[in-house]
Amino acid sequence: MLLKNEYAVLDTNNGSQCICYINNISKAQQATVVNTGDTNNVKFNDSTSFNGIHILKIRQQLIAVADFKGSQLIVSNLSPYDVIVIVSILCPKND
Repeated sequence: MLLKNEYAVLDTNNGSQCICYINNISKAQQATVVNTGDTNNVKFNDSTSFNGIHILKIRQQLIAVADFKGSQLIVSNLSPYDVIVIVSILCPKND
């Protein structure tokens, strides 16, 4: 859970299909999320690139399923209002 101006550092596993989920749970305000990491070809379910600034509408969620290649990802909540953003990542270990 990211409050306004908080960020999370997420580690991924090389060679695994990770799921990254970002959700604006607000009932009244848009959220501004900034993502960085070595994710050149990773796209969210709305076809936007993982890296960059994302404006999430009320209750909007973004989901990316990809091999993040062992990248360290940073997700920042830079919303101008007190909007809570939920961020989760699942990266199963390779056998």
